[in-house]
Amino acid sequence: MYHQLYDEKTGKPVEGAYLDLDGDGQINSSDLYRYHSPAPDYIFGFSTSLQWKKWTLSTSLRANVAIMCIMPWL
Repeated sequence: MYHQLYDEKTGKPVEGAYLDLDGDGQINSSDLYRYHSPAPDYIFGFSTSLQWKKWTLSTSLRANVAIMCIMPWL
């Protein structure tokens, strides 16, 4: 993703303004950077099973949790 520039007074993003990371004077694919890892920080899971005679009832739950910064300009 491109590094968004923010207004210093209001803290809101400046529309269409991005940081030139490689300093060549152009905003292109060389200015892209990885903001967050695509992998979750934590994976939680829970499973259970209930058996009665020939019947089986089971369930499995999983949650992927990523901790992200809500206000990147701080």
